Amino acid sequence: MNRETFEKYVDEIVLPEIKKIRMSKGINYSGKEDYLRNFKSIGEELGIPPEKVLWIYLRKHLDAICSYVRGEYVDDTETIESRIYDAINYLLLLLGIFLEKDIK
Repeated sequence: MNRETFEKYVDEIVLPEIKKIRMSKGINYSGKEDYLRNFKSIGEELGIPPEKVLWIYLRKHLDAICSYVRGEYVDDTETIESRIYDAINYLLLLLGIFLEKDIK
């Protein structure tokens, strides 16, 4: 895929879809105020930092992506593109955890 086609695809399809998923799923998981609330509350409940909770969630998607790379991915409910979008969102949320810690 040439650069121009790839950049157009990312800008027009991928980034808007990633944001749409983050906005809709984020509210369901964390409410309207704090994107990171569910990671924090689960971390408090388990006595682990929120980034470890996030890693567990991210790892599920990375395992599915790895399964795809091995040619073993079978999922009738979630496309591999959706798994990749979710993984990108989890990485953005992990960045949010790091940024929040640096700000405090």
